[in-house]
Amino acid sequence: MNSQTTDGRLRRSSRSRDKIVNAALALIQKGSVKPTGNEIAEAAGVSPRTVFRLFGDLELLFSACEVGVLRFLEQSTIEVDRSASLQERVWSLAKAKCKSFDERRNFTLFYLSRVQSDLETNHTSASQAEKERLELWAALPEVVALEANARHLVEVMYSSRCWDQLRYAQNLTSAEALNLIASTVISIVESGSAYASVTTAAEKKILR
Repeated sequence: MNSQTTDGRLRRSSRSRDKIVNAALALIQKGSVKPTGNEIAEAAGVSPRTVFRLFGDLELLFSACEVGVLRFLEQSTIEVDRSASLQERVWSLAKAKCKSFDERRNFTLFYLSRVQSDLETNHTSASQAEKERLELWAALPEVVALEANARHLVEVMYSSRCWDQLRYAQNLTSAEALNLIASTVISIVESGSAYASVTTAAEKKILR
């Protein structure tokens, strides 16, 4: 077998691997957090035998998918026109973040299902929370000046955890959840420290 033939086979194998990984990622993003080998093969347009020949087992395939999932989660950034009014920025940020949360939700569930320990889960959650906090402060610098409890509640309102609770635990529509988030944040920021005495109780009610 000459080198040209070998190189051709390697390129075909590489393309097939990429096709299979991309098919698995598409299934995950649509909501199948742990698709089967047959489902992935069908989506990729290859045989199940090809899937297992190239990856050995689904564990190795899902490990390859993690790279794409992390790339997607890390590249998502949200920017808001800081020259707009407070109300416009609050709504713009809420709409952008909630859209992002829905797009990222299944990838996040997949990744969290893959971590091996509570330490890894906590690290991932902390990293995501810090990213969300910095996005919030950049869009709404007024929040930084709030009393600590009020600031924390605004951060909670804009968190993926809050959106997940409102949409998928309390079964609010997207419009209802969005309106609750934006109207609550506007009230907190405009009221300033006057909101501090009720933030703890409000947070518990929202995330019950």
